[in-house]
Amino acid sequence: MKDLNLELEKKIDFENVKFQALQEFKKKKLDFKSLEQSIIYVLIHKFSNYERVMWQLYKQDKNLILFQLKNLLLEISKLDHKLTWDCQIVFNRYKNQINLKRTKSQYVV
Repeated sequence: MKDLNLELEKKIDFENVKFQALQEFKKKKLDFKSLEQSIIYVLIHKFSNYERVMWQLYKQDKNLILFQLKNLLLEISKLDHKLTWDCQIVFNRYKNQINLKRTKSQYVV
């Protein structure tokens, strides 16, 4: 179960993250509501183990999934306190999609 803990990389160059997020934001302006949310998604998908463990994680109990997501977003908000409100918005998005992702995870080996 330890392998399913969502974690940020230990050393993150936050300026590089912001640069990547700005590029993503410019490309997908309609997908992200704000640059801050783009930063959060870059951190989740490129600077954490989320992509590697997500399908196994979504096979777990719903409460465990939400706990892991909340912890990851808490760690992100510690990197920059200005991201805190947007972390809550992102958490709500993941929470709203949890049933769909849990269903999809059943098809991934």
